[in-house]
Amino acid sequence: MRTIESSVNVYQFNELSSEAQQIAIDKYIENYDFQFAAECVIEDFKQLGACFGLDIDKVFYSGFSSQGDGACFESDYRYKKGGLKALIEYAPLDTKLYALVRQLQQLARVNFYRLTFTTVQRGFYQHSGCMRVDCDRTDIEYRNNICVVDEDSIIQCVREIADNLYDKLYDAYFADINENYVRSYLADESDNEYTSNGQVYF
Repeated sequence: MRTIESSVNVYQFNELSSEAQQIAIDKYIENYDFQFAAECVIEDFKQLGACFGLDIDKVFYSGFSSQGDGACFESDYRYKKGGLKALIEYAPLDTKLYALVRQLQQLARVNFYRLTFTTVQRGFYQHSGCMRVDCDRTDIEYRNNICVVDEDSIIQCVREIADNLYDKLYDAYFADINENYVRSYLADESDNEYTSNGQVYF
């Protein structure tokens, strides 16, 4: 039996030709795993929810180029005093979410801040329209005597909050596969090595 040895030249990204760099970029994007970035976005969104009384237990999402893509969550909500202020302090630039939380707090206020709701995912899809929102009041005394809940407005508001989560996931995904970002990442990642045809080794 003969043993045949062969060698392969490897290069850092900046040492590749323009064509080989493009191959490496395309392969990175093709094989990109969004899971880690998504987990970061989801955990941050759970922290945002905790600021204003939304306890998110589980998040569902699909994306980012098909009809029916979106995000939804299973959660419990109870009004939290000072929640909007806490949200603004935690995420001072998240103005879209502020408006939705302000609207949700107004809906809670007309219910004497006793409004609660739960959300669950239903069906085969994972967009905001797949959330069932069950509203209630914590006080039986008022529940039967006052027109309590504008359920349609609450459902719409909660679904827009889920859409806000999807927007964050969408932005994170496309930021990570932006060609300029990938080029910079591969150039800076010293552990990556490439053959002359652009194949990536880790």
